Amino acid sequence: MLAFEQSNEELRLIDICKITGIHRSTISRIIKVLTSYEFLERNPQNKKISLGQTSLRLARSLKRSLKTNLVHIAKPYVDELRGKLRETVFLENLVRKNWIMAYAAESYGPFRLVTEVGEKMHINAASGGKTFLAYASPKIRDSLLEEELHALPVRKIP
Repeated sequence: MLAFEQSNEELRLIDICKITGIHRSTISRIIKVLTSYEFLERNPQNKKISLGQTSLRLARSLKRSLKTNLVHIAKPYVDELRGKLRETVFLENLVRKNWIMAYAAESYGPFRLVTEVGEKMHINAASGGKTFLAYASPKIRDSLLEEELHALPVRKIP
């Protein structure tokens, strides 16, 4: 499966042997097992091999896991940053062109910006969104800004 790490182009058995340095008979047995579980699939016309549906499902599962574990992984760092800055620090996540508040480490000071975890914010309203736009590649920035930006409500202290 490591032979497909760079791309999922179809490979011949001999190509996989060259990439991995493993003998042809051993690779053939491994491919037979991985194909039976749909980790790999063989093109019936040209007999070349590529990643299969099970590999795709595992990749999707890993992607979901990283998203759900993001807060768990980042929380100690966000909390440490809040301690050093003595300000509220937000962890935001880009989801379909919107920023979602994933975690907030609130300041200990008397004035706080209150945002609910899970709240959807427009990219031009969130500090993380603005920072992301500032450093994003032109292609990504253009795709995120192709829709009209929303005006932000004016908030006043009563």
